[in-house]
Amino acid sequence: KEIAVKAIKKMIRNYKLEIRNLRVVFGPSIHPCCYEVSKELTDKFEKKFGEAGTVVRNNKYYLNLEAINRAQLQKMGIKGYNIKNNKYCTHCEDKRYYSYRRDGKGTGRIVTGVMINSGM
Repeated sequence: KEIAVKAIKKMIRNYKLEIRNLRVVFGPSIHPCCYEVSKELTDKFEKKFGEAGTVVRNNKYYLNLEAINRAQLQKMGIKGYNIKNNKYCTHCEDKRYYSYRRDGKGTGRIVTGVMINSGM
């Protein structure tokens, strides 16, 4: 649903931000090592975003959400060097993070934050 792009566009509009000044840091999320999905779902993502966000390994299909979001943000003008990834996979890091995919319904939640630093 291109949530990151929509959120950034709204921030630019509401706070008069310049795209060249934006820095993005992805928080922990499920990574392509663990985010197995159906071929039909990867086909939908490839049709909309290209192959950068899909991985095929041992005849199984995986999504790379960070790559999909990175491509969208770069397309809107955010430079690649201004996009950083937190390397933690919420599915792999069972002692640190909740994961619906790993733990099922009733697991905890992760909060996402957005910050505007006017001192930059």
